[in-house]
Amino acid sequence: DDNNTIKIGDSQDLQIYHDGSKSHLKNSTGAIEYSSADHKFFNAANNSEYARIDANGIKFNGDSAAANALDDYEEGTWSPAIDKNASSMSGVSYTDTSGTYTKVGRLVTVWFDITVTGGGTSGSGTPYITQLPFVALYGSGSGNQNGGYGAPQFRDMTLTHGDMRTYGNSSYIANSQIYLQHFNSSASTVASSLNGSGRITGQATYFAT
Repeated sequence: DDNNTIKIGDSQDLQIYHDGSKSHLKNSTGAIEYSSADHKFFNAANNSEYARIDANGIKFNGDSAAANALDDYEEGTWSPAIDKNASSMSGVSYTDTSGTYTKVGRLVTVWFDITVTGGGTSGSGTPYITQLPFVALYGSGSGNQNGGYGAPQFRDMTLTHGDMRTYGNSSYIANSQIYLQHFNSSASTVASSLNGSGRITGQATYFAT
């Protein structure tokens, strides 16, 4: 019957009961409340809710707002490559195209390591790293005018123009690509160019759509 309690343990401190709409599991350290809408977890000391799981995801400390729910966690691999936006590259050869990522909610962090052994100068336009695992949130501007979202950082850049190492990186993320740009001696942002071969490694963090 509803509200009848099953008590378990030497001190009968573990209690299980149903109140007509929700099921309860509780002891001296805390409680779990089950319903068709959510599962809630309570601290026994002050009966405060410290987490719940519902259709929106995981929420904390009594928060019920859907926008604040943690709705995804994922780790995986992706396969980065190099291309250019005006005309595609051709005959590119690689010895490494490895990538990993971690996604927490909408926040994505990617790591990549690309080694090109030939064909790096083919094609035309701004070079970019292809096939990010999730489409990036991007503003209403165009190109680098709104800055994209995320700040790519590079460690080994022997594939790119020397000015990227000398004057600094100004690359940005749009859609599923990392567009490679750098500053020049006049502090202007310009599209980077690629050497015929070389390596580019790094990471980027961005918000997914």
